[in-house]
Amino acid sequence: MNNKIKKITLSGLLATLTFIFTRYFSIPTAITGNINIGDSIVLLCGLILGPLYGGLAAATGSAFADLVSPYAIYTPATFIIKGLVAVTVAILFKKFKKLNLKFNLIITSVIAEIIMILGYFLFEAFVLKFGVGVASYQLINNAVQAVASIIIVSVIYTTLSRSSLVNHK
Repeated sequence: MNNKIKKITLSGLLATLTFIFTRYFSIPTAITGNINIGDSIVLLCGLILGPLYGGLAAATGSAFADLVSPYAIYTPATFIIKGLVAVTVAILFKKFKKLNLKFNLIITSVIAEIIMILGYFLFEAFVLKFGVGVASYQLINNAVQAVASIIIVSVIYTTLSRSSLVNHK
């Protein structure tokens, strides 16, 4: 299959999976908001598709999930933040490819997820004007979401790395 057609096809598939994992695999929290495992697919987008296609697939799938949810006000921020997460993991994973696969995967995913946590904190504190105190409550939710997503993507990517779908060398 032509590489460009493969990337476009995978982009559509991963954008759809991002939407599904974000919108429908979500747990409401006692604090406010919810925790979802959509970031596991956001990270996978960057790892499999690279920065351009991965960033667009992650941003589109995540933003659409927000758009059709009670959190539609987050849509523009989500598009930017999730796109940056996928782009970051794609660039760093390639840069550190000489490291052990699992170590590289975890380190680059952690760095990318820090962008998600800080991105939403800044958006809530200063754009939505919730203030630093209120926005701080979401740091817990976002950190839990990040850890769960890193564990899930580690399992998925490690398994996929044995197939022809992923070229991690």
